[in-house]
Amino acid sequence: MRRPCLPSSPADGRTAGGGAAAAALLAAALVLFCWTSGEAKSRSRKPDPETARLVELFLKVPIAELPAESVPYFLSVDTAALPPRLLVPYQVKRIDLLALKRLSEAKARPSQRPPSQDAAKDCGEPERMAEKGFRLLKGMGFEEIPEEEVDWAMKETECSLCELRTEFSLVMAEVPVKGKRGEFRLRFLLKEEDPLEALLVQHREGLKPRGTSFFGVGGTPKCRH
Repeated sequence: MRRPCLPSSPADGRTAGGGAAAAALLAAALVLFCWTSGEAKSRSRKPDPETARLVELFLKVPIAELPAESVPYFLSVDTAALPPRLLVPYQVKRIDLLALKRLSEAKARPSQRPPSQDAAKDCGEPERMAEKGFRLLKGMGFEEIPEEEVDWAMKETECSLCELRTEFSLVMAEVPVKGKRGEFRLRFLLKEEDPLEALLVQHREGLKPRGTSFFGVGGTPKCRH
C-alpha cells in the first residue's frame, strides 16, 4: 500500500506552529513521496487532491522559510491540477517568488555580459490573472506602473521588454476589463525594492538618473554597455 504523502487535512499544518511547521511538513512530504509522484501529477490535466494539499501547505509558508528543495516543484505545478479556490493564491505567490528570485540573482550578475549571455528574446506570454490576484500583488510590495513608464525604462536602460521581465521584477499581466466580457487590458507591476523602481522615482520627480545599484555595481541600470 502506498504511504500517504501528507496528513489527511491541511489544517494539520497549522496545529504544529504555523509557517515553520508547514515548512517542515513540506520538506517531509517531498522527501517521502511527493517529489516524484507529485511532479507527475502536477502535469496532469485534471484536479488532483494530493497536489492541492501540497500547494495549500506551500501557501502557508512565508517565502523566506520555504525549503529550498520545494521551490522548483512548486514553480512547475500545473494549475490544471488545482481546484478553483487555490488558483489565484497560487498564481500570486508564484509571481512574488519568481520576482524575488530574479532580484536576488541580479545582485550576483556581472555588470557586463558577453554577447552569448544576452537575455532570451522570448520570455513567454503575459500572466493572465483575475482582478483579485492583481490587487493581491499590489498589497505584497508590487506597484502598478503605466505603460509609458515601461517604455521610458526600456529606453533609459537599453533593456528590451523581455529583459525587464527576466532581469528585473517587472510583471506583465492581462487583467479582465470590468463590464466587458472577454476583454483584457495589459497592466504592469514592479516590486518596490527593484532598482528599476528607484530609477522610475527619479524620473517622476524630474531628476537626472543617478547611482542606482544594479548587477552588484553602482550606476544607472543598463542592459547594454
